[in-house]
Amino acid sequence: MIGNGLLAFGVIIIVVLFTYLSFKGSKKNEEEIKYPEIYTLNFNKGFLGDSLSVFLNDSLLIQKRISQEPFIYSFNRFEKENTLLIIDHRTDNLTLTELDNKGGNYTFDKDDNEIKTTYN
Repeated sequence: MIGNGLLAFGVIIIVVLFTYLSFKGSKKNEEEIKYPEIYTLNFNKGFLGDSLSVFLNDSLLIQKRISQEPFIYSFNRFEKENTLLIIDHRTDNLTLTELDNKGGNYTFDKDDNEIKTTYN
């Protein structure tokens, strides 16, 4: 009888201890991480008059018709790893580019409905 009571008491202490530790660990201050790296996108030739959408991961950066060449757009790094998606609405082509973690300049040229990427 006494052994069963001690066993039940021990189980209750362990459950309370694990519950306390799980709540204590989840109260970390999760501050928004800001990255200092800057990306610059240069849309040089072949884009004049085209309608483009540019996404970074799942965020829409640009959705407009290009009215001048070169079109330049700069932004800060969002996440640890970033992928740039460019959608040409005239041809419905999708171009994927993985961005370097150090930032940098990316130049895009369009030849024969194909977007070519150059990293500087």
